[in-house]
Amino acid sequence: MEEAYYITPAETQRALGLVCTGYGYASQKAGTCLGRTLNCYAAVWVSQGKGWLETSATRQQIEITEGTLFWLFPGVTHSYGPYEKGWTEHWVLFEGKIAREFEQAGLFSPAQPVKRLTGYAPLTDFFDRIKNDFEKPGPQTAVISGMLIGRLIAEINSLETPETDESKSPTQPVMQTLGWLDEHFGERIDFEKIAQEKGIGYSTFRRYFKQVSGLPPQEYLQSLRISRAKKLLVFSDLSIKQIAFKVGFGDPYYFSRVFHAETGLAPSDFRLQQQLGTAGILSAPGETATNPA
Repeated sequence: MEEAYYITPAETQRALGLVCTGYGYASQKAGTCLGRTLNCYAAVWVSQGKGWLETSATRQQIEITEGTLFWLFPGVTHSYGPYEKGWTEHWVLFEGKIAREFEQAGLFSPAQPVKRLTGYAPLTDFFDRIKNDFEKPGPQTAVISGMLIGRLIAEINSLETPETDESKSPTQPVMQTLGWLDEHFGERIDFEKIAQEKGIGYSTFRRYFKQVSGLPPQEYLQSLRISRAKKLLVFSDLSIKQIAFKVGFGDPYYFSRVFHAETGLAPSDFRLQQQLGTAGILSAPGETATNPA
């Protein structure tokens, strides 16, 4: 069984930055794609079976196992296909400046097109939603499906299967660090020491950290601290000085300057704005948002 759907977005839709232009599905596919070059991006998910992939960016044949997703990039010649027993594949085509910016930010890369994933539920849901959109298309199908693809690109690294040998999966030390930061963001953080403890050079650690999170380590940490500070401003009675120390800023005045640069508001103004707008509505479980005295 094989099916495919295509959409030609309007220029106003393309101007939004990310549109989906095609969706397809093939069960027990036996044929191969040889020496093709696209003028757009594609994602191919193999839900059953095994095969291979080779691209002009990797210059080596990569084995594709069940549950693997791989990216195809505009201008990159590629060949792929199943072994003799065939495979089941799902694919989408997409394009736009946001996709290019995701690539430039390192969220997905022609040099590392393959993602071996843990669990099928997120991708099953993703492709089911794309399929539903394309089977009964509306005027904004290309845009809505494009938004789903943007989320997939942003989240794909967190779904990747850990390797038993960490040297084969350089993103694993980063994933471990991100989980650790969620609990220890308020402490003094030395990323070079963390990289050393993980047994990798800092430049390599930093590159993969940005690939996984979208930000260099220090920028990610600052963003995380500001995000946690926002919650404390709204859902606690702690002073701004106490909050600054709690989220890892040694100088409350520096915290206020960074907070204003990130949000456009002083911490006290953010607290007043959010508490007036959310009191009794967005209180955290077991907490009550209160207006500042």
